[in-house]
Amino acid sequence: FSPETANLDIGSMSFKIFPILKKAGEWKFDRIPEFLATARDFMLPGASTTIECAIGQLDHAHCTLFGFECHDPSHLFSVGHFVDEGLGRTSILVHVAPGTAGGADTRSGA
Repeated sequence: FSPETANLDIGSMSFKIFPILKKAGEWKFDRIPEFLATARDFMLPGASTTIECAIGQLDHAHCTLFGFECHDPSHLFSVGHFVDEGLGRTSILVHVAPGTAGGADTRSGA
């Protein structure tokens, strides 16, 4: 298995997806509302060791190009750190996703 590209979340985020439970009606699968309910205590890991491991196993071993997903401006500094440490390529792809609940706000004046 040698992927050409892969997305890599930079930084831990606590996505606020659980409010969907209040808005939705009937669910096709019972596991969906159960998962959403656990999201109050769920943190998507973006620890440096996890990121370094992914880069080492995929980029260095298979030349996989990562799309670094940044949900907060501070995540851009994390990408820079990995490049400075020689862990990421100097030619990189950054996905910026502002407005994610739990990340950077996109509302004017907020």
